[in-house]
Amino acid sequence: MNASTRGARFLEIVGGLLLMFIRGILLWLVIPIAFLAWVLVHGWAQHTRLRHALAWYDFNTVSLLMNGPLRLMFRAEQRPPFVGVSHMGKGEWHRVSLNDLL
Repeated sequence: MNASTRGARFLEIVGGLLLMFIRGILLWLVIPIAFLAWVLVHGWAQHTRLRHALAWYDFNTVSLLMNGPLRLMFRAEQRPPFVGVSHMGKGEWHRVSLNDLL
């Protein structure tokens, strides 16, 4: 393992820790906003479930962080693409749990 590989690995670890920290803070804002958006728009217009809306907002928040301010800490193949709102009810999403808020 040479110095540039160790440096890149260190950046990925720091980026992952920053991502978890910033995401944990942002979820306190994203979840209420996603709930309101689901009540006002997504629930009746798109007929999506609440868990799909929450997971979609969370996924795009992570994507925004990894493709935005933390872009230099992750390789291009690690950064997830944004998912359009039309795919909200179609994807297999991860679940947002209380552990994510801590």
